[in-house]
Amino acid sequence: FKMEGWCENVIVSGRRVTIPGEMLFDRQPPVQAANIVPHTVSERLVSDLQCVDESEEAATLFFDFTAPNQVEAGVDMAIIVFIMIVMAASSWDLSRMIGDMIVEPFEEMLVHAAYIVENFNLSIEECCENELDVMHIVLQKFARVTQLTVQEKVVSQEQMGSMDMESQALFTDIMDYTVLKREGAQRLSATAKSGDEGVMMATNLMVKRDVINSWKFDVLTQDDPGLAQVVVYMFFDSELSEATGRAWIDSETFMAFHGEVRKGYNDLPYHCYPHAIDVLHMVYRLQCIMQSGQWLAPIEQYALLVAGLCHDLGHFGKTNPFLVETQHEIALHYNDKSPLENMHCTKLFNIASQQETNPFKNADKQQFKDARKVCVETILHTDNAHHFDMVKEIGQIYEIVMDVCDQQAPSKVLKDQYKEVVLMKRKLTWMQLFLHMADVSNPLKPFDIAYAWTVRVLDEFFAQGDEEKQLGLPVGMLNDRDKVSRPGSQHGFINFLVAPFVVGAVRILPQLHVLSSQMADNLAKWRDAWEEEAKPSAEDLAKRTADVDKLLATAQELSARVNATGW
Repeated sequence: FKMEGWCENVIVSGRRVTIPGEMLFDRQPPVQAANIVPHTVSERLVSDLQCVDESEEAATLFFDFTAPNQVEAGVDMAIIVFIMIVMAASSWDLSRMIGDMIVEPFEEMLVHAAYIVENFNLSIEECCENELDVMHIVLQKFARVTQLTVQEKVVSQEQMGSMDMESQALFTDIMDYTVLKREGAQRLSATAKSGDEGVMMATNLMVKRDVINSWKFDVLTQDDPGLAQVVVYMFFDSELSEATGRAWIDSETFMAFHGEVRKGYNDLPYHCYPHAIDVLHMVYRLQCIMQSGQWLAPIEQYALLVAGLCHDLGHFGKTNPFLVETQHEIALHYNDKSPLENMHCTKLFNIASQQETNPFKNADKQQFKDARKVCVETILHTDNAHHFDMVKEIGQIYEIVMDVCDQQAPSKVLKDQYKEVVLMKRKLTWMQLFLHMADVSNPLKPFDIAYAWTVRVLDEFFAQGDEEKQLGLPVGMLNDRDKVSRPGSQHGFINFLVAPFVVGAVRILPQLHVLSSQMADNLAKWRDAWEEEAKPSAEDLAKRTADVDKLLATAQELSARVNATGW
């Protein structure tokens, strides 16, 4: 739009010539000086050109960059607007994600936390200045509750050694703590010998040893002498014998003890001598599979077998609720607290009180005390009133030791961490679990065995139901022979009572996964038998089928976790 310093009158080759320059530009300058861009000519390309005005000033062109600058500014504004839109969209998305993932869950947590604080009888206004204080209090309370939940009444030998005598007495005599012994020390406790070393005791077995050492053993195929031989085998000739029968009792005393036990069982359809041997066998198998010799003391292994043999001594075919309802003498004697189980323990130790029938005659005072504790605690725990508490307890334990159990699952060899953190730390819990699982193990056996025991237990229930009708008492749900379907009754028993217990146990004790698989298969077979007998509606059948499919999937998951054959 403008030129300065242009020499219009020049002499070229001796001639005077006018070359137009500044006159050619006649435009208004830009409004903003920033849009003016000057460009000065650096040299002349015509060497013989001479300016008449003798001006040596170089020519300068002034360009108007208003339009390009406007275009550039427009592009810059567009980019800024685009970036702002992107930032706004990202901010909105991030805000939404934070709200969904953090804020809303945290607000929900605060609502629950406030409710929990109020349940602890604390005033939020008085104890908490803000939401973080609420969460802090709740977490402190949960930490304390968790500590109390997982705390075991156990003290190590090292801890006992650091205490004075009065403190040791406080823990062992008043607070009833168990002294946790090292594995080596446990092995030393089996010093008593029966005098029958190296001699096979069960010489008239009517069943093969490999059948006894499997889940296929059916006690109902044996008569009393045959069952007695199986008992002798488990105590004196099996892989547990060195820590059990042969370590603590001579064969003569044991046979006298066994004879008194046999006389203590009544001739009932279910709670009879064969049931006692069935439970004993289950306890024996659980100990073998879980390699109890690596984490239980020999006296504990032995006492647990004795508890299995004697767990229903004197049972007369009635349930605890019936005894309480009718104010039976043993319900009155034991103040309605597990009257049957208390009676079983009493009868066991009445037999043991006689030297000639004492199964613990070779134990010293402390060993007898340990054995009695195992027998009493495990037998009392077979009361079904404790069942769902145990389901809850093993669920809590699994949440705590989940990683250790999952690491153990693929291995047949017990890992040191698994033994120390899971098994040895809660020995009494697992002994209680073994006996209780054995007592409700009918659904865990091959179906033909499970079916036979189901018929027997329902016959006993029906006999009680007949008496309840005669006495004008409410008839138990499984006791009315006119209403209960044998196949139908097993669905609820397995699905709602046994399955949660067994699945929880197998999560912690993965070596027992075969039992959960058998239980799921049996539930499917009971569904088929019920369908054939009851001819249910499609809707009712679909509900039970869904339960069966769910349990089958769970069992498959538990077996896949082990990922081993031959267990």
